[in-house]
Amino acid sequence: MELNRRPTLQSIFFITAICIFLGPLEITVSAERATYIVHMDKSFKPRSSSTHKHWYSSIVNNLNTDIHSSFHEQKSFTTPSLLYTYDNAIHGFSASLSPQELENLKKSPGFVSAYIDKTVTVDTTHTTDFLSLNPSTGLWPASKYGEDVIIGVVDSGVWPESDSFKDHGLSANIPAKWKGICEEGQEFNSSLCNLKLIGARYFNKGVIAANPNITITMNSARDTEGHGTHTSSTAAGNYVEDVSYFGYARGTARGVAPRSRVAMYKVLWDEGRYASDVLAGIDQAIADGVDVISISMGFDGVPLYKDPIAIASFAALEKGVVFSSSAGNAGPEPGTLHNGIPWVLTVAAGTIDRSYGGTLTLGNGLKLVGLIYDSTPQDYVNLLCALNFTKKQILAITRSQAYNLSNPSSDLNYPSFIALYDKRTTSRIEKFERIVTNVGDGVAKYKVSVTAPYGSEVTVFPETLVFGNKYEKQSYSLTLKYGRDKRGKVSFGEIVWIEESGKHTVRSPIVVSPTI
Repeated sequence: MELNRRPTLQSIFFITAICIFLGPLEITVSAERATYIVHMDKSFKPRSSSTHKHWYSSIVNNLNTDIHSSFHEQKSFTTPSLLYTYDNAIHGFSASLSPQELENLKKSPGFVSAYIDKTVTVDTTHTTDFLSLNPSTGLWPASKYGEDVIIGVVDSGVWPESDSFKDHGLSANIPAKWKGICEEGQEFNSSLCNLKLIGARYFNKGVIAANPNITITMNSARDTEGHGTHTSSTAAGNYVEDVSYFGYARGTARGVAPRSRVAMYKVLWDEGRYASDVLAGIDQAIADGVDVISISMGFDGVPLYKDPIAIASFAALEKGVVFSSSAGNAGPEPGTLHNGIPWVLTVAAGTIDRSYGGTLTLGNGLKLVGLIYDSTPQDYVNLLCALNFTKKQILAITRSQAYNLSNPSSDLNYPSFIALYDKRTTSRIEKFERIVTNVGDGVAKYKVSVTAPYGSEVTVFPETLVFGNKYEKQSYSLTLKYGRDKRGKVSFGEIVWIEESGKHTVRSPIVVSPTI
């Protein structure tokens, strides 16, 4: 299946600035009624409904008068209510339902799945130097500092008066694909948006449904917590001169992508944080035409087919939107990854060297990328099949029956290799197949350098890759022979493809780990 748009170098790179941890708690509005997120199969929409929104509304409106409803339900003083309809992040809607109404809903044609709404809990100017980003050479200037990449930040809102959101140095031509708006609200008018902050919206129907008598303290996209302002300016803030912390660390503050555009989708509120609102924000961001969605939340212990973030990010993948989320605040022990969605760029939090000294080399030293590993939506469907997901569970994620479910494979075309052992492992051989695409200037020749994990043997074939032109693909295999470490330790190795000219090096880690 082909993507509508391929992510650019800028959009792939400039999304590593935000890391918080959010975990789920199930909530109910009352003993009788709760908010549910409902997934539907769009192919069942009847011709009598002009739009999917009309179809969903009809379904919800008919629930209270369903012939299967009990006498108590028919006499209820409250009725089911539709909160949001979704058409981009997922296919479906969120609604306030009683237990009986939910059971009636499950009998509706096109029903796929439903789960109760969940609440999520929210767990520097020097970062670019720490990452060894050079303003004159390398990846940073090659990506034009994120020029005209639209970053949709799903968070707690924005303080638009911040100097980080001034638009000096930006082109007056906002990308034509942009369809978003600057939504007015409490202490927020449309004039607060500009060529940097090109959009702002807010979503709180889920909060209000869960707490019918509350008053929203700041009913607009304005940030009252500061978190959204911090994360969005870290990712995309413009240049701000002569910044310091009470005189310390004086210098120029800027985001990792200072020439990008920002669109804020406020979904986190002082009064609560609900998945139904988060989904509405993601759904709108995709519709508005963002290149990147940066979101720092997730759900522990939830299978992929019930995880709103996993499902919404798969939709973003299909549309060529890079989706970045947090790894969590736990660790560094094995098995503490919070967000393990395969098709999401999962970003880990870290401590920079203003607090702790040391030397860190990331990936290939942040040189220009010469080879890339690419995966398609179908590859991820093959993984779901290998994990024994049912057809209906896969449909909840993909929202489409067009994918081939007959080719299960757990070996994704990732730029990394991991092999697991348990107490019964003595010696094992695993073979990995990879395809790389040349994104260098043209003709290129790469040779491989191998560092095997301790106690392991690594063979790569072929040892040389020759490319005749840009975007040409070549394949190679890696065979790993390994055994169990008696101490239960994790061991690391790597392969590095080194271009003959020395311009590009592409590193892939190898990990041998005990099963968690």
